[in-house]
Amino acid sequence: MSALTPTAGHREVLSWIAAMYRPESFLEIGVQDGGSLRAVLSAHHPARLTLCDDWGLAYGGTGRGSHDHVTALLAELAFQGVVTWLDGRSDERLPELPSERYDTVHVDGDHSAPGALYDLVEAGRLLRPGGAIVIHDLQFQPVSRAVRLFNGMLDVPYREFSGDTGTGVWFAGVAP
Repeated sequence: MSALTPTAGHREVLSWIAAMYRPESFLEIGVQDGGSLRAVLSAHHPARLTLCDDWGLAYGGTGRGSHDHVTALLAELAFQGVVTWLDGRSDERLPELPSERYDTVHVDGDHSAPGALYDLVEAGRLLRPGGAIVIHDLQFQPVSRAVRLFNGMLDVPYREFSGDTGTGVWFAGVAP
C-alpha cells in the first residue's frame, strides 16, 4: 500500500493504518453510522472492537438510540471477532476500561473542546505502546483547540491530513 498523501481523508487514513499496522484491537469513540468502522474492517479485521457512542443526535449523530444498525454492518462485513459495546457518553463509559489497551483508537465523538480533550486523554491512557490515535474533524475550532492541547502533552510523532474535514494522527510506533 502506498504512503498517505497530505490530502488523505479520515477514512483513507484509518484504512491505511488498518492495512499497514494490522491492529488486533480497535476502540472507536463516536461510531455514528459506522462509516469509519467500515473503512477499518475493509482493510483488516481486528480480533477485538470496542465501540462507544450515545447513538443520539449531537455532533452529527444518528439519533437511532441503539447500535443495531452497526450490528447489521458487522454482520454484512462478516466480522467474527469480539465486540464490546459502550452505549452512552464517553465520559461515563471509558472509565469502565481501567486495564484495556488498544492498538488503534479513533476519536470522533464529542466535538466540544473539553469533550474532545477528554476523549484524547482517555485514548492516550488506553493506547498500547506502538499504537496510533486518530482524531477526525480538525476543521472544527473546538476540536482543533483540544488537539493543540493534547499534542503539547505528548512526545510522539503527530501528522495532520487535510482531506474531508481534517484528520490528526499520533503514531506511538513508527510514523509513515
